Amino acid sequence: MEIKRSDVTKISGEHRSYLLEELKVTSKDLLAVGTEAEVYCYGESHVLKLYADPSRLVTLKTLKAFYDSLDDTPSGLKLPRIVTIKESGPLIAVIESKVPGQPLEGLLGKLDRSNQEQAEEIYLKAVRALAKIKIIAPPAKYMLFDESEKSSTSNQTWPQFYERLLVEKVHKTGELLPNNVADFRAKFELLVESIRTDTAVDISAIHGDFYPGNLLVSADLSRAEGVVDFGSFTLFGDNMLDVASAIGFYRMYDPERRAIRNALLDRAEAMLPSLDNYRLYRYLAAH
Repeated sequence: MEIKRSDVTKISGEHRSYLLEELKVTSKDLLAVGTEAEVYCYGESHVLKLYADPSRLVTLKTLKAFYDSLDDTPSGLKLPRIVTIKESGPLIAVIESKVPGQPLEGLLGKLDRSNQEQAEEIYLKAVRALAKIKIIAPPAKYMLFDESEKSSTSNQTWPQFYERLLVEKVHKTGELLPNNVADFRAKFELLVESIRTDTAVDISAIHGDFYPGNLLVSADLSRAEGVVDFGSFTLFGDNMLDVASAIGFYRMYDPERRAIRNALLDRAEAMLPSLDNYRLYRYLAAH
């Protein structure tokens, strides 16, 4: 299933006013305006999100069922919970639990070196903690949004699915990678073979877009509070895939991003057993 990205500017002022009045929310409660939704404070423990595209209804219901299928207690992290999904003309209103904390991304530029190291520690421990989230019922598909059966869990293992996914993605790039990466074909065959021969892994909820903007932390940077914005890239599979993407996405536009990534990778290696380190590098290569 492809998630449509509706432009928030398509929200009609007339329909917005009607819906906000019905829900007893005012324009003063506006918290943020993203590319897809307007976000409002809705009481002390919830937020209201307004979407312009009614075709998102199925997607939002799938996301609600996903959150409902997870027990976040063992992880020590809070995940969002969708309480209500309401259609109102061309708009969709979603009432969602408010996850405590503030995005780590907003703090990073203000930290000295010692606090940067603390932030890295919290960041890596949080992405690893996602593996502790309990999946209440075994998932039927590896991909959260999949209208086909290509990610079915009934007829393939995680390595088999991930191998196919990787081959499909590389096929879509055409000659771009072979023309720009030395010995690409040979390297890719080795990568695919290592995935094909992998042993079974514990299935976890994979965020797929774990970066500092989606990790909420305490104001004093003493702990991770929660993780938000599961969606387009969410899977059920190997948590080390999330660790790899988290390292790749960490401060990825910083001028010193290469040194930052290598330092974070060194820290991750020290935290992980050797087998996990092997899988980490494999997923980094896949990315």
